[in-house]
Amino acid sequence: MGGNMTHHLYLYSEVNDEVVEDLIREIHAINEEFLDKADEVYNYVNSQINKGTIQYTGDLFLENPKDEEILLHINSGGGYVSSGLALINVIKSSEIPINTIVDGQCLSMAFIIFICGNYRCCYKSSTFMHHPTSYMLS
Repeated sequence: MGGNMTHHLYLYSEVNDEVVEDLIREIHAINEEFLDKADEVYNYVNSQINKGTIQYTGDLFLENPKDEEILLHINSGGGYVSSGLALINVIKSSEIPINTIVDGQCLSMAFIIFICGNYRCCYKSSTFMHHPTSYMLS
């Protein structure tokens, strides 16, 4: 499905509704593009099977061949728990693996987002801070 592809997204500000909404929209768009490509491949292979060009040998199932990823770069002092939880839900449900890398600081809610990445990495000089979260329901 077209070689290695890394999509770079950046969380370089406070974790808030506006920033998270933009990231979620980008993640959804990347996933939709991936699923559209997977559908094209599936339909092409099925058409070739129906024509007899290729032989069906078992279940045809497509998944991300691990050559496509989203890399979420983080340099954030944290922010709103509710916004961060929305982003975490999308990270965990993404068809394309979302890996996280800390380019600078990763504090508070940004830390929780970081640990939800499929693979996580940082630089030697990256800074982390975690504390108990508080979230009020009304």
